[in-house]
Order: sequence, then structure tokens, then C-alpha cells
Amino acid sequence: YQRESNVSQSYSKKYTALYRSVSVIAIFFLTNLLQIPPALQDMIMQMCTTAAIGYTTLVHIDLYKVHPALVILPTILVCIIVHFLIQSNQSSARSKLEKMFPVDNTDRLKSDSSLKPTIRTRSADDAEDVTDEVEGGGSGLLEDEFEDITRKQSVLQGKQVLDSLKRQQQVLELEQRTGA
Repeated sequence: YQRESNVSQSYSKKYTALYRSVSVIAIFFLTNLLQIPPALQDMIMQMCTTAAIGYTTLVHIDLYKVHPALVILPTILVCIIVHFLIQSNQSSARSKLEKMFPVDNTDRLKSDSSLKPTIRTRSADDAEDVTDEVEGGGSGLLEDEFEDITRKQSVLQGKQVLDSLKRQQQVLELEQRTGA
């Protein structure tokens, strides 16, 4: 239980002072809010939400008076801010995932396209082999060739097998129609 861990990377040195001061003030108000009776808590929360919605409505009305298209600007601004917050946190999340699930980097390309799973495609001759094994009840195809595949790859390979069987059935039906 006496392990030491380095937590210096979990702090953002840019906004540490701002974050700490805001969190101290927020915790102060929240602890005081939780100590008052529930009826007063509800009254304070209703006043705060009514004020926030009211001022938001007033800002939208003022923007509409200037130009009707300006009403959408606050929504777009909030969406842009949320987008950039998500994108800024994406690299740290990716590095955390790489630490949790290490990837063999020996033959990895610099592009992220190497992380996508590869799908083995089959030719028409392979489709006949697949149908022979399916009809014969052999399961050697799934056990021998496709050991370490993702669920998506497995579904796609199953779809390919079904498509090849469907094509063969259509060819047989066409031959029966033309031969009869």
C-alpha cells in the first residue's frame, strides 16, 4: 500500500491556478447549499435556472432584433468550443489507451491507417471451396485460416460467404431456366 506514483502529468500547468480557485469557490458554495434545508435548496436552484434561461432568452431576442440569422451564433459558438475541447483531449486519451493496451510497433506505419483491421478477400475459386466446406459440414475454414480476427472482420467474412452462396444459387437457377 506504500506505492509511489507520478501524478505530475495529470495536471495542466497552464490552467492549474484558475482551476483550483474556481473549484475552491464551487466547493464552498456547494457545501453551504447542501447544509441548508431542501425547500431552500429547491428555491435557490429554481432561481438560478430561471435567471439563466431568462438571460439566454433576452440575448437571443436582442440578437434577433439585430439580424434574425444571429440567433444561431451562440449555438454554433458552443458547438465549436465543445469540438475543440474534445479534440484537445483526444491525444491524451489516445496515449492513455496506448499505455493500457500496448501495440507492437515493429511494422507499424506512421499513418493511422495501419491500425485498421485488414479484410481478406476471396476469389470465385475460393468461394467454391467455401461452399464445398459449408455443404460438407467442414469447419476447417474458420479454425485454420481465420484465427485472430475482429468481430467486424468475422461478420464481413460471413457476409462474403453468404453473397457467394447467393450468387451460386442464382447461377444455378439461371442455368435451370435456360436448360429447361
